[in-house]
Amino acid sequence: MRKISPIMAVLAAATVLLAAGGAYWGWRMLWPPEEPFVANAPLPPRVLGFRLNVRTTGENAYSFARAELDAALKDPYQLTHLGRIGAAPDGSGVAVLAAPAGSLIQRLGLQAGDVILSLNGQPVATPRDLGRICATACQLPRMVGQVRRGTKVLDFSYAAQG
Repeated sequence: MRKISPIMAVLAAATVLLAAGGAYWGWRMLWPPEEPFVANAPLPPRVLGFRLNVRTTGENAYSFARAELDAALKDPYQLTHLGRIGAAPDGSGVAVLAAPAGSLIQRLGLQAGDVILSLNGQPVATPRDLGRICATACQLPRMVGQVRRGTKVLDFSYAAQG
């Protein structure tokens, strides 16, 4: 009887496996494809926009829970739903460039085109000023601001509860 070297045995086994694999994939190409899985169950409701429940308490007066605001601001995903601000073209304040539905800016009653003039009596000239003032004013129970909308100057008030 003739002896088969170990190398020849490995090559023979590899040839058999390759032939079997090729036959499997050839058969697989002829077989009809499986239908894609489509779930019929409804998806859970998705919260769109900034997660902050803001109540309107009067004309240009709003209230919200401080703990809810703090939690939302810690979530990096929520930071994409703030809205967009920039320096006003005439240098008189901070312009609201975009206030998409559900954004924090929209929930706080502001609209695209508004210009934030002051917050808690301090003038707001740049977005950096607004951030600096908000860092201290957001810890207070009540904030007031002046906003120019068109030719009118409106007073806004915000109460942070809790």
